[in-house]
Amino acid sequence: METTDLKNFLSLIEGSSSPFLHRKKFESGNDFNISELVHVQVHADHPGKMFCKDTFNGDSEVLDLNRISRRSVIFPEEIPLIRVGPKPISDKKYEDLQKLMQWVPKMYDNFYQNLPQTGNNVIDG
Repeated sequence: METTDLKNFLSLIEGSSSPFLHRKKFESGNDFNISELVHVQVHADHPGKMFCKDTFNGDSEVLDLNRISRRSVIFPEEIPLIRVGPKPISDKKYEDLQKLMQWVPKMYDNFYQNLPQTGNNVIDG
């Protein structure tokens, strides 16, 4: 994946002009808990709706994320990127990676030697 593949989907639910809302209940009134789902489906003919199951049997529940508004909601033509370039790593992590270079094939040397660094020694996760 490239950094241009990573999009900031929060822009679709944040702000009063966003096209979607972060909902916590299905249309049936049951609580929506993403960690319990075993099946999620979206359909092109039902934009803004997710069809979810928390078991492998039975019918799907519908989560409607569409904003109900008197104003017309405009869906953005492009979803913004999370970041423009690669995420920098700490100096300490960079030093640790350089120590491991003896076990990395030589063809990857350029990549690991040119990693961007934050300039601090806190190891980031």
